[in-house]
Amino acid sequence: MHLLVIFMYYLRPGDPGIKRFNEFCQLWANEHGLRVTVLTGQVHYNTGRVYPDLAGQQMVREDDGPVEVYRIASPNTFRRGYSGRALSQLGWASNVRRYFSQLDKPDLVLGVSAPLWVGWPTVSAHRRWRVPAIMEIRDLWPEAIVRMGIAPAWHPAILAMGALERWIYKNVEHVVTIFEGQRQNIAERNLKALSDMTVVPHGVQLDRYDNVPAGTRERVRGQLGLNGRHKIVMYAGSHGPLYHLSTLVDVAERLSGREDIQFISIGEGWERQRLIRDVEQRGLKNIRFLGPVPSSEVPAYLSAADIACSVVNTKSLTGWNERTSGTFRNALFDYAAARLPVVFNDPGYTVHEVQDRAQGGLYAPTDDGPELMAERIQYLADHTDEARQMGENNYREIAVRYNRRKMAQVYVELMQQLIERHQPAR
Repeated sequence: MHLLVIFMYYLRPGDPGIKRFNEFCQLWANEHGLRVTVLTGQVHYNTGRVYPDLAGQQMVREDDGPVEVYRIASPNTFRRGYSGRALSQLGWASNVRRYFSQLDKPDLVLGVSAPLWVGWPTVSAHRRWRVPAIMEIRDLWPEAIVRMGIAPAWHPAILAMGALERWIYKNVEHVVTIFEGQRQNIAERNLKALSDMTVVPHGVQLDRYDNVPAGTRERVRGQLGLNGRHKIVMYAGSHGPLYHLSTLVDVAERLSGREDIQFISIGEGWERQRLIRDVEQRGLKNIRFLGPVPSSEVPAYLSAADIACSVVNTKSLTGWNERTSGTFRNALFDYAAARLPVVFNDPGYTVHEVQDRAQGGLYAPTDDGPELMAERIQYLADHTDEARQMGENNYREIAVRYNRRKMAQVYVELMQQLIERHQPAR
């Protein structure tokens, strides 16, 4: 099977960030024998910067192990606010189509959002080669944009994106979402039948966590200047408006009298420098924003932690009701693989999955302030046996259940079914 993946943010080896599709593509090529070709961008999504060695080049071919990768240019506007980012994404989607003539015919095309514009070249590839197409939806655009307050529902750009969303769902055979609430959302709006959608959660590559060398916890804690008496609360992930990490700073300030509780944040995003200035202005000594670390180092950092923390901007979350609202962050799988209990403010589905079913963490809504999250972090810091049991529950019920190898297998079976269905009757 020759699989064509169209995804703007496919990372390079060693890059910080979410590597869901890097790992999927490696698994598909190495363990399932697929030929995988990726059309991607030249911008790292967290920094918004073009890789220096690619500047000025329209297309560069690379090899990521057995995966062939084509990095295609986009307008140099990614860091110029929301409109500049949208222009960069739209320009990239347009440029992608120009390189189809240089590719061998695939057996299936898989488009991955964000951005939503990726649906344009995905449908174009589907029509050009007359092969089945899957669209993976990571965020429900344009709904999330409205909920974040970036633009009102009546804005012409939002109306245009809504039309694009409907067009994409109509013109691809199958839609993949990353949690059930998104699938229900799309079905309730009559955009796609439930039978034509599959949930494939982010998942986690367990061997990265199961094989952390002995002594790593002590080594990392030493590098951080912390010792065995400290309780480390760790956040991992993006530092952008979707996550509203000012809440984490508020929680740290609330617990500033507990010198043994230290907050460590790893990751990059547009708001990190502002958050650092905020911490300095408040004079806080119990929270640090370390910046990005290579994805290969994330298991080591999480091994040094005692409690994980997930903070999201609850005003920006998508869904229709209390059961399906919210999201399910990629970092939650990493926290579970590291056997950490998690304190989180993610509403809806995350509550049912992590707190209620897995019993791997504590929900602490922050809409009324940081007090409850601070109380629950302090509780876990003071009840180590209970915290440790939550971490084990989290590992068993989230990490093992959603092992990325299993998720890759689900995808392969889906792709095979679509290809077989697409074959002409004899």
